[in-house]
Amino acid sequence: MAIAHGHLVSGHMEDPRLYRRIYTALSERITSGAYTPGERLNIGLLADEWNTTRATVGKALRLLAADGRVELFGGLGWYVTDLPGSQG
Repeated sequence: MAIAHGHLVSGHMEDPRLYRRIYTALSERITSGAYTPGERLNIGLLADEWNTTRATVGKALRLLAADGRVELFGGLGWYVTDLPGSQG
């Protein structure tokens, strides 16, 4: 049986849209101030929180980066950026 979408994580099938839910949740956390500009996002802890792989969290973080919400600093990790129009 071929698996066209999703993959196994801890013995269960992962929803291939999970990265979108992670993206939405992280975006809301940034907007609400739960994550502040300059804060490092720990991809391993986020993967544990969502019971998924680092790759899935990374996909969500790349979407946030495309929106300008986070930046990847080579070798240092993902960091929350200043929101346009924010006062700091």
